[in-house]
Amino acid sequence: MHEKEMANPHMTRARKQLFCADHHTLVLFYAPWCGHCQNLKPDFDQVESVIQARRMAHVIRINGDTAPQMLQREGVQSFPTIRLYTPDKKKIAYQGQRDASSILTFLSQHLKLTKKPKKSRKKASPKAVKKAKKAPKKKAAPKKAPKKSKRKTKSKPRKK
Repeated sequence: MHEKEMANPHMTRARKQLFCADHHTLVLFYAPWCGHCQNLKPDFDQVESVIQARRMAHVIRINGDTAPQMLQREGVQSFPTIRLYTPDKKKIAYQGQRDASSILTFLSQHLKLTKKPKKSRKKASPKAVKKAKKAPKKKAAPKKAPKKSKRKTKSKPRKK
């Protein structure tokens, strides 16, 4: 760890979150003086609120002016740079439009591709199987005949 990083605990925490094994992290590398970053801010705020509401991933904003060593280590060469870091330590660079819907589309596509398949149900233990076999079976209720409707049908008028 570098001396500057040790002096800034926020950057150390951000670095750990980038490569956390149990979640995805969307990162915005920005500079406060960058016009494109300033234009992106409202859209990225919207993206962040959607992500947090749906608990899709973690979001980190890294100011390039206060963390130049992290920019160098991560190979960031321009602002704004948006990347998705996956639990298996892959970096996926965002190359699309700088608007909320495009970023969310990118994120949802990559989360679907990188999510691990759900674990299958556990098999019942032999004890549980024996217990289920010994339990008395409930008798099924007899089926009732369908009720006849009391609804009157319109009949044709009688001829006199």
